[in-house]
Amino acid sequence: MSWSLNLLIDGPASLDALARELNLLLVIALGQEERHEGTKAAYSNNEFTDNREYFFLSLVDEHGLENDRDMNFEDFAYELNITRKNSCDPNMAEQKCFEFARLAFDTLKKTGKYRLMLTENVQSKLDSFDPLYL
Repeated sequence: MSWSLNLLIDGPASLDALARELNLLLVIALGQEERHEGTKAAYSNNEFTDNREYFFLSLVDEHGLENDRDMNFEDFAYELNITRKNSCDPNMAEQKCFEFARLAFDTLKKTGKYRLMLTENVQSKLDSFDPLYL
C-alpha cells in the first residue's frame, strides 16, 4: 500500500527556483522530469543519496488536491511528496520519511518565505506555517 507525507508549499518562487532552493538547502538532487503532452512541470529524485532504499521524492506544481476540512490544499501552488518505498523494513522507511519531511519543513520555515502545510497521506494535517502570522 502506498504511504506518503506531503509538504504543500506556497511562496514567491517559481517551480524551477523552488527546486533549486530545495536542492541547495537540503543537499538533494531534484531533477526535472520529461514533460508529456498536457502535464505540468515535475521534479523527482528516485535515488535520494542517503535514503534511496527508504523513499523517493517528487515536486509538482499541479497537485490537483481539493480543500478538505481544515486543510486548504487549493491555497498551495506546489507539493513535495515523500513516498515510502516498500522496502524490507517499512517501519524504518516510514521513520526516514518523517525525518526528511520534518527537515524539509523546518528548513523552509527558517527562510520565512513560504507558507507550508505538512500532511500524512493528505488525510491528516501534521503541521503548518504562515510567515504572515509570526
